[in-house]
Amino acid sequence: PAAAPAAPAAPTVVKGHQSVQVKWVAPNANGSPITGYTVTAFAGATAVTGKTCPLNPATATTCVMTGLTNGTAYTFKVKATNALGSSAYSVASVAVTPAAVPATPAVPTVRVGALVGTGKATITWVAPANNGSVITGYTATAYTAAGVSSGTCTSASSTALTCSITGLSSGTAYTFKVTARNANGTSFESLGATATAT
Repeated sequence: PAAAPAAPAAPTVVKGHQSVQVKWVAPNANGSPITGYTVTAFAGATAVTGKTCPLNPATATTCVMTGLTNGTAYTFKVKATNALGSSAYSVASVAVTPAAVPATPAVPTVRVGALVGTGKATITWVAPANNGSVITGYTATAYTAAGVSSGTCTSASSTALTCSITGLSSGTAYTFKVTARNANGTSFESLGATATAT
């Protein structure tokens, strides 16, 4: 006697950048070896079409589904197949939202001179894409021509898009770069804007 497999238990999930790793435990095969699994992503109650979760081998119990949208919450269900047919879907996983460090900010704007103050630069930038996790702050850094950091300033929110670096040497050219951070880490540095401190 044999039958289609039992339904797997709810899978576990780990978020990544535009991806989610899905893991599950093999269910009872019901007398016929399991030959493969199907993993389906759901956004709310709607199955997401066109997204696959390749298994290598077909009977593996873990896979990474790619091509997902950062910032969108997904749940995942798994069903098992053998020679007698396919199981019911598992209970859904907990919801998980793919996310990554923020995108690299664009080149900032730098102001120096009498309106800013001696040995001071004010750096302004545009918020980059947060890649699915709210930006929690920024850091601007002044570099000498030799690439040595000569000071930093930070902003501690997603909406504070300017800060000022002090203690710069008058007549020295600096390159200013910005990074953004969120719960997943820190972005790459922006390209630099060059200005000479007064």
